[in-house]
Amino acid sequence: GNVCVAYRVAGRPEGGWLAGAVAAEQAAALSLPILEARAHGNLGDLALSSGDYQEAERLFDRAEELINDHHLEGEAAELARRRAELAVRAGSPSAQLLSETAVKIALGANNQAEAGRALALQAIAVARLGGVVDDLLERAQAPLKEAGAAHALAEVRLHTAEAWLEKGRLNRASTELARVVLYADEMGFVQLRTRADLLSARLATPSSSAVGPSPVEWLTELSVSLTEKRSLASLLDAIAEATLDLLSCERCFVLLSEDGELVEAARRMREGAGGGPPSMTVVHKAVDQGREVIAADLGERADLRGTSSVLGMELRAVMCVPLVTASETLGAIYADSRRVGRRALSASAMTMRALAAHAAVAVTNVRHMEAMAFQLRWAREVAHDIRSPAAIVGTIASELSEARPADALAQELAADLEQVSSQLAEMARRFLELVVTQSRPLEATAAVGRAATLLAREARRRGLLLRFSAGESCWVEGDPGELNRAVSNLVNNAFKYSPAGGEVTLTVAAVGRDVRISVRDRGPGIPEGSLSRIFDAGVQAPGAEEGFGLGLSITHRVARDHGGDIEARNHPEGGAELTLRLPRRHARPTGRPRHGG
Repeated sequence: GNVCVAYRVAGRPEGGWLAGAVAAEQAAALSLPILEARAHGNLGDLALSSGDYQEAERLFDRAEELINDHHLEGEAAELARRRAELAVRAGSPSAQLLSETAVKIALGANNQAEAGRALALQAIAVARLGGVVDDLLERAQAPLKEAGAAHALAEVRLHTAEAWLEKGRLNRASTELARVVLYADEMGFVQLRTRADLLSARLATPSSSAVGPSPVEWLTELSVSLTEKRSLASLLDAIAEATLDLLSCERCFVLLSEDGELVEAARRMREGAGGGPPSMTVVHKAVDQGREVIAADLGERADLRGTSSVLGMELRAVMCVPLVTASETLGAIYADSRRVGRRALSASAMTMRALAAHAAVAVTNVRHMEAMAFQLRWAREVAHDIRSPAAIVGTIASELSEARPADALAQELAADLEQVSSQLAEMARRFLELVVTQSRPLEATAAVGRAATLLAREARRRGLLLRFSAGESCWVEGDPGELNRAVSNLVNNAFKYSPAGGEVTLTVAAVGRDVRISVRDRGPGIPEGSLSRIFDAGVQAPGAEEGFGLGLSITHRVARDHGGDIEARNHPEGGAELTLRLPRRHARPTGRPRHGG
């Protein structure tokens, strides 16, 4: 089998056919199914490379029979990739599906080489359907580069070049093919070089399917690709790569502003380009004036002759575009090259401005996502740390209850303390586990009444009176912890706006199809300009105690999660009234009837 592969790699298919046939025959005679399966697979590769797709399918079918009959799971990844490549070469509608299957099998077997090949084949199939391939190709190459798997990487680069050719990205296809040719010549792999030459011929005379996209199509595709990036580093690399592709330049840098300084955040450059820094003279000029700087020959620009390091590398043509949002300048995209006509640079300027605009939005979004991820990690750590003191408080409260103190108030306080510590521990658990709300039938009058008992004590501490009233028993479908959270937030919000000695009323009533939980204070009311925003996160009406403005936002979210809503108004007799409306269950739930009497 290895001899068959060697002949194929060396570009001698006749010897490969003979060696493969002999290997298959000998393996069958010696009852070595794994070697026989490999031999048929290698022969199928020969048929595939010669364009005999029917024979390739027959040979792959035979290999699959052997793999299935003898449970040769270790051979499944390579065979799946071979079938995917056959589908891609034959232009089969199933090419994308077979490629996706091959990727899953290879990753399941921890076979990075086959996974990379299959991902690149999937990219070709996706490119033919007009899809975005950047992420697929990045995933195909990255593990192989890290592992130093040179031969597998060269094959993946060949597929990568074909995917870029299908997308009309001719510069990127040419770059990948140049790398493949260099490796094939160095290692003497004739068949790999031949495949690269065939693709190069397509590149020289592209078919109608390989016509480059229009600027609008190119920007649309790029915008989709940028929004898929979840880390700032990968996003900046993609921006640099796109600029290199767009301008056909030698080098590209993305610079970001950090503490008032412009620092290099990503770079891409072609082989043989100088490795020095960008011209900061050009970068600062573009950022300071807030628009692009274009120079077809730096040596002819008196205002840019301070760029001696760049001129020394014969990189005379430069374009730099600032990254600007509505509120700030984030940095700049810089590209330089050997002499390029000003007309060619100017023709790309509008597209580069659009690229910079998309890039600035993408950078802002990723920064926000990273900041939110950091805050979430921090909040979960705090929730984790809260569990221990909550458990200690719960233990103390339990021991007080069991001791049965003579003082009735002490007994009541111990019971309340135990309930509060239990709620605190449950809230921490929910946050840590990101528990989905668990809905069940709830008797709303009783649930709100329990919350009112605890909140009444807080009212007394503040010198206020909480008056609770309820009508007939009414039921809702909901999560008891979330309902308690919503009611507590409404009442505590009323406390914050109540004058000393004031009264807060909490009522529960069934009204038509709703259960309405209303809280009214006797404070100054809500300014008309704030009524429409009172449930937005971070918003507080004037006169509140210091806080974060999250309580009513949380209550609004709980209401929506339970199929209800919340509204705010200024009561005709003074103060604000907030009403939580939840869908009513009209009958108390009953257990299922038992069989047999």
